[in-house]
Amino acid sequence: MSFLNTTSRGSLVVAAVVLAAGCRGWDKTPPQGRAAPAPLVYVSDEGGGNVLVIDPARAEIIATIAVGKRSRGLKFSHDGARLYVALSGSPTDGSSIDGVGVVDLTTRSLVRTLPGGQDPAMFDLSPDGETLYVSNQGTAEITVL
Repeated sequence: MSFLNTTSRGSLVVAAVVLAAGCRGWDKTPPQGRAAPAPLVYVSDEGGGNVLVIDPARAEIIATIAVGKRSRGLKFSHDGARLYVALSGSPTDGSSIDGVGVVDLTTRSLVRTLPGGQDPAMFDLSPDGETLYVSNQGTAEITVL
């Protein structure tokens, strides 16, 4: 599926865009004799409940990772092995799946959902990678995980 065609139909709601080199960050040096992995773009698709993996060189979606309703803010773990995504059940549908999804970037799958308070939108990871600070949009609170 072409990324450009998807956006031109207006069916993609972009909440955040993150770049990564081969899912391992920009600071890694490739093994001798091997080329550096091409950067990929990770986009949260709030309307579809997915994270899209895009190859910017081909302008194509190369993977779709189902994560749950209203996928929003994205953040890579410090080691680049995981992607965290804010998930928020719609206030109109009565769902209670609010939290922070943890995506394994090797398998490109959701491996767990951490409790993230009501209506998580954005968050940040502490410098030591041990704590998530989540902003809860609907309640004007912060959740610390």
